[in-house]
Amino acid sequence: MATASRCSRHPAHEVPRPTVVAVPPRKLADPATLAAYVPRDAAIVHAHFPLRRAPGAFPFVQTIHRNLKPGNSALSNSIFLSRDHARRHNSEMFVYNGLDPADYVFRRFPRRASQYDLFLGKLHSAKGYHWAVEAAKRTGHALIVAGGWRPSFTGSIKFVGEVDGSTKAALLARARCLWNPAAWDEPFGLVTIEALLSGTPVLGTHRGALPE
Repeated sequence: MATASRCSRHPAHEVPRPTVVAVPPRKLADPATLAAYVPRDAAIVHAHFPLRRAPGAFPFVQTIHRNLKPGNSALSNSIFLSRDHARRHNSEMFVYNGLDPADYVFRRFPRRASQYDLFLGKLHSAKGYHWAVEAAKRTGHALIVAGGWRPSFTGSIKFVGEVDGSTKAALLARARCLWNPAAWDEPFGLVTIEALLSGTPVLGTHRGALPE
């Protein structure tokens, strides 16, 4: 995704509705072909995918959403997702991901109705979901696993697959805790903030942005 902002005389607390310009995916990698889709009166181009230079004579920034490979240096106009993410790429520039609290249901803790632990995310070893599964097996605590790959679970572990916004909000608000035992240096970890907006404790590791 790339966004181009026009200058306007709106008050500081108002943001004008954007004009959406459809760009074929194959055009995104080449700044020269992408430039044709940027309005001429754009004030700044903000890319959310890697570009080595600006698509035209516009002020240009880009947000890095992943960890770069060792030896790949980021451009000086790069923005990272957390202090740790920036530090690991020799930068001080970062902006945390944002969420709207209205999309979540806050419930005070402890919750009498809480009957399950929750793992929410990609079922990949780097996400550490197997730690949550092992804990459920050892303790007998009910565990709900929500993610995009269907494993085979039995006993107190329930797999619910991918969930939409309202279902996710309900699961987070009712959970006893959220498991996020990341085994990699996560740039941000959005699910942690989703849990905190829901009033749900998080069990995490001292990796990546999680300590922040």
